[in-house]
Formats: sequence, C-alpha cells, structure tokens
Amino acid sequence: MKNRIYLFLLVVLAMHGLTFAGQTKKTVDVMSLPKFKEMTKGVSARARFEAAAMMHISLGQYEQAIPLLEALVKQTPNNATCWELLAIAYNRLGEAQDAFETANIAITLRPTYDAFLMERGIAAFQLGKDGKAVADLSRFVKSYSNTPEAYFYLGLAQARQGDSSEAAANLRKARKLNPLLSLMTDYYLGLIAANQGKTIQAKEMLKETLDAFKGVDSPMKKVISRQLKEIESRQDPEGGKRKKPS
Repeated sequence: MKNRIYLFLLVVLAMHGLTFAGQTKKTVDVMSLPKFKEMTKGVSARARFEAAAMMHISLGQYEQAIPLLEALVKQTPNNATCWELLAIAYNRLGEAQDAFETANIAITLRPTYDAFLMERGIAAFQLGKDGKAVADLSRFVKSYSNTPEAYFYLGLAQARQGDSSEAAANLRKARKLNPLLSLMTDYYLGLIAANQGKTIQAKEMLKETLDAFKGVDSPMKKVISRQLKEIESRQDPEGGKRKKPS
C-alpha cells in the first residue's frame, strides 16, 4: 500500500510541477562505474554517451541524462531515438513544453513509428492540449496495448474533455494492467462518477482513497476530504452502488 500511495503522490505532484519537500535521490555517476567502462570499452564516445544516458533514465536520474542527450542531438540531430529519450527525461521532470517539442522532433524524423507518440501525448496532456493528447495516446495504444501509463493519461485527457465513459474505461484498463495504479485510477474514477451524478459510487471510491492515506502526512488528504464533503452534499439520482472493479 505504501508503494501505491507514493506512486499516487508522485503522479499528482508531477502533474502540478511539484516534488516532495526535501525529496532527494542518491545519484550514480554511471560513466565512472568500472562495469560500465568494461562494457563500453572500445566503443565510440557517442555510443558511450547514449548508453550512459539510457542507464541514467532507467535509474530515474533524468537530470543527469539530459546534458548527455542534449550533446548527442547536437552531434546527430537526425537521431530520433535520442530525441525521444530526451522527451522522456523532460516529461519525468515535469518540463512538459520541452518534452512536447523534443518528442515532436522524434516523430517528425520517424512519423510511422508509433512508439514515440506516448511521450508527446503525455506532454500534451500536461500542457492542457487534451485533443492532441487523446489523438496521440489513442494511436499509441492501438500499437502498444499493454502500456498502463498510456491508458492512464488517455483516460485523464478524455475525462477533462467530458468523455466520461471512455475515460473510465481507459482508467480501468490502466488499473488492470498495473494494479499499483489502482489508488490513482480509483481516485479519478470516483471524480468521474461524481461528475456523472453517481454520488454513492463516488463517495465510496474517494473514502477508500482517503482511508489509504491513514498515517501519511500529505496535502492530498485535505483535497480529498474537501471533495468528499462537496459530493456528500449532493443526492444520487440513480441511487446506485459502486460496481465491482473489472
């Protein structure tokens, strides 16, 4: 449960360009590691930089990856993969405009390669370009149907457009593919239910989300409590109970 709470907070905070107070990570200088030097012995400096950047991204060290990738795209501006890796790093740091622009370059270089669409779609959502986000992510999941993150952001973009049914369906797909997302998906499914006038279902889902935060000091508790009070003031015209998760 703690992993789900942490993931929930990371996503919500990232959507607002924020981080935890005092949040730090122990960074690793990948290129100085003996194993890395051994594995990249004899390869070109460009290949070594690209391998190091990919390792930094896999370790979540996006700030360390960006200078390497920026140097690489200057040297080889037609390398679509490096532009896409740069978009990933920017997106994970909440720098949506840079992520959108670099992902767009990657897609321009390889327009038929749908794998590049996810990062541009996520960046588009962060920038409030919901139509673009829905278009990119819808196309992406047709080719890569086992990517929970894509379904998650597709659902959020559709919800913001008012397409509640499709949004809920995609959020459920994200939850099914990655149960660790259930805390986040159920929270947003609760908000969607509230907007549909299904207040009983909405209250149940938000109460479960709030219960998960017991013993955790987070500003989200106040946000969810306020949303619950607002929902509790309504009446459910359907009188329906929450459906079991599919």
